[in-house]
Amino acid sequence: CIRDRVRTAYLFCYSCFVDFIWILFWYSYWNSSNYPPDAWDRNLHTFILWLNVIALLLKGGVIFLMYRTAQEIKENMTVSQVVKTGRDLFSLGDDRPRNVPQ
Repeated sequence: CIRDRVRTAYLFCYSCFVDFIWILFWYSYWNSSNYPPDAWDRNLHTFILWLNVIALLLKGGVIFLMYRTAQEIKENMTVSQVVKTGRDLFSLGDDRPRNVPQ
């Protein structure tokens, strides 16, 4: 279904944004002076961080391929449309109908 493809593309875009924020937050925490440099779990956290970077790159590749191959995604994934949908998505107390492409 066309609507499901567009929703999936939006989900991938917003999850990439959340992953990027997650990477920035935890990288700064794990490499801060408050976190002991000889902690036993430092390597585990670094490994998890790298796995998240790899997942972010894979999601970016999927988004690129989705945009490149599907015409309906090209039509509904303009920058202004993505920003508008994201704003509507995160306005929780609003009773307006959501701006979801048909």
